[in-house]
Amino acid sequence: MSIPIGHLLKLSLGRTAYRTLELTLNPLLAGPEVTNGLVDVMNTNQAYYHFMQKIEALAGRGEQWGEGENKDGGVPQIPPTNIVGLLGKSTTRNSLLALRINRLRNEGLTRKEKDSMAMSPREQLHYALYLEEFCQDNYLAFPENAFKAGLHYDWIWSLIDKDKEIPKETKAYFEEVWAEGFAIAQIAYGLGGLVKNLPHQEYVFAAGLLLPIGKIYMSMTMGKDGKTPNWKDYLAEMDKYGHRSTDYQLVTEKTKFGVTHAQYSALCMAVMGLAHPAERAVCFYMEPYFLKWAPKEKTWYPLTVLLHLAAHIRKSQNNKWAVAFSEVQGKMMKELSVKEANIPIILKKVKPYSKK
Repeated sequence: MSIPIGHLLKLSLGRTAYRTLELTLNPLLAGPEVTNGLVDVMNTNQAYYHFMQKIEALAGRGEQWGEGENKDGGVPQIPPTNIVGLLGKSTTRNSLLALRINRLRNEGLTRKEKDSMAMSPREQLHYALYLEEFCQDNYLAFPENAFKAGLHYDWIWSLIDKDKEIPKETKAYFEEVWAEGFAIAQIAYGLGGLVKNLPHQEYVFAAGLLLPIGKIYMSMTMGKDGKTPNWKDYLAEMDKYGHRSTDYQLVTEKTKFGVTHAQYSALCMAVMGLAHPAERAVCFYMEPYFLKWAPKEKTWYPLTVLLHLAAHIRKSQNNKWAVAFSEVQGKMMKELSVKEANIPIILKKVKPYSKK
């Protein structure tokens, strides 16, 4: 079957958001370069500059910070340099991204010149900010990639939250998938710490987080055409017979739906473009051997194997099964030089998601 990608195509961030992320998450850029870049972003996109003026934190500052007047003789405009100086790099970043989400949902944007605009980046960027702070608080490397991975969940939630055509069970299922991804990300990170010279290690946590995100789209789309099974019914059937093993799920998803959740996850990553290089590891995590002998892709094989093992361990833990590995998975463990004795230690460090 063809993959319905209407909702996926809405995930495109736009140049302003991409440039904002590029400037604020690149550790190699110095302060003045970041400030000047953010000023250029607002100068280039007057719509964002216009709405930044209306954020409550800036509203009423025109007289104090402004230069000149609007064409209609209204409140002076605050120069972009002063906006960045007042808000700081992180708050400017969060405000610009939250504005993008508001524009995506077409809500919360004021029309009148004197109106201020309530903004809550802490809610609109909940998952991205949660992950960034989680990595920083727990001394995990590459928090910038975790932030980008979290944006995938924020963007998807912004699309489905008030969409009346999206079933309520999908919205509830969203939280289940998020919790699954958060656990897999931590397990993958723990496994990654045991592998010497792991290629693409900067994507371990982010890729683990995004591994199950395609399940949200399976829930949204499967069964709606009257030809494919309902995703919820499929999961119930899998649970009934205890068949949520990776190998069995791979075969049945392909047979029943013509596409796997892993392929959906990879497509989501490709459209967003934030963790783009790692999409191949996510796409083939259920069948990592495809990358082992691909000359141009084989450097991604270790990460793909690691994600496969992390997902398997989490599945066993979630179902309260003893963690056991097949013969093939045992060979994968040896390839990475990971010992089963390390698994309980990793699992003890996995923290549950707690909504702040």
